[in-house]
Amino acid sequence: EVITYKSDAELRIEFGNGSVIQFFSAENYDAIRGNGFHFLCIDEAGDALRDPKMWTDAIRPALSDKNGHALIIGTPKGRNQFFHLFARGEDEQHPEWEQFHAPSSANPYMPKSEIETAKNEVPDDTFQQEYAAKFLAEAAGVFKGIDACIHGELDPEYARVEGHTYVVGW
Repeated sequence: EVITYKSDAELRIEFGNGSVIQFFSAENYDAIRGNGFHFLCIDEAGDALRDPKMWTDAIRPALSDKNGHALIIGTPKGRNQFFHLFARGEDEQHPEWEQFHAPSSANPYMPKSEIETAKNEVPDDTFQQEYAAKFLAEAAGVFKGIDACIHGELDPEYARVEGHTYVVGW
């Protein structure tokens, strides 16, 4: 009696009081266009918000239609759009934003021994991201430790040596 309409194809549930729960995929964020949201929850935002236009071109305007709010949750995945939105929670220029940090150690149902075991079994960057819930600068990249490799200046004497081929990847 509470649910007045349900569609598995549309991923939509409508209730007698006029409320609607609908699910959208990050794969096709254009499907969000034209909707207005009072409340929106983005789960696994580290994956879902890889394209910044999803937030700026689809989600943010849909929230504006109803002066809505968003709950953005997930595991950090590098310094992508999720990271930038999370950082607004400590920025005085965005007083309407709040951020919450919950590492696995804050979970009362996860034994401390499990966290210690994981720390010894998984690579450190994986542990920092998945268990400590930290945004890592290089987590989304293929190459690690680049900043530590960049030093010095180009010596003009070696800038061009006849018979040598120089290759740079960027």
